[in-house]
Amino acid sequence: MKKNKYNNIFIAIIIYIIILYIITSLIEWCAHYYFMHGNGIGSIFKEEDHIYHHKKTYLSQYNTGPESELVFRLYALATILLTIMILIILSFFWHIIPYFKYNFSYITFMVIVLLTTLFYFWCWGSIHSRYHNRKIEIYNQISYNLVPYFSPDVNSPIYKYLFKYHTLHHMNKGESKGNYNIICPLFDYIFGTYTSRVDNRLHFSKNKPKTKQEIWLSKNQVFDISVFDNNQIKYKLEDSNEWLSFPDDI
Repeated sequence: MKKNKYNNIFIAIIIYIIILYIITSLIEWCAHYYFMHGNGIGSIFKEEDHIYHHKKTYLSQYNTGPESELVFRLYALATILLTIMILIILSFFWHIIPYFKYNFSYITFMVIVLLTTLFYFWCWGSIHSRYHNRKIEIYNQISYNLVPYFSPDVNSPIYKYLFKYHTLHHMNKGESKGNYNIICPLFDYIFGTYTSRVDNRLHFSKNKPKTKQEIWLSKNQVFDISVFDNNQIKYKLEDSNEWLSFPDDI
């Protein structure tokens, strides 16, 4: 009996992790696509702070804006709403999946959901701030986090994949923009917004460059990027085999 009980708990944990990842990826994509970039219905609630974050990010991905643009602030409305959405959706799954109901009380399950949601925000802030070459310290006035953000291994294959994934989001402009997931890739593939390279031909065929960075991108509209050790990102043009460093001041 004990063996069956432990097997059920193990299966419940695996199912929970899979469902949590799927839901988190969906919410992450929707929040970024609709509200942070003001697409579709999100145009009513467009986050100007996030647009400013894009404007203050160099091609090298170093960001010169305030720390508040790089993390989820625990007291911010967006964080509270995302947490409530995750709690409501996973509450529904607790009711319909027997493994959850048989092995966890509702209160216990909600506490687990809340803790893993906070864990996600902690990971998001740690990894996203590292994309942009910033290290945010413990319990500052911006994020009110209770523990230090961790520093991911920037030379690991997973981090390099995620960093490239997010960099492509920043470098593709306007109609060409994609890769709205940040640390939980999935729904970009499902919704058709995944992109594997920089290609701004569509955008610049309809729009004139307005900033120094856009002028550079309009002259180099299609290129591949790759992440090298120590958080270094480089580009390679279509007619070249050489990996080049981005300008420091753009």
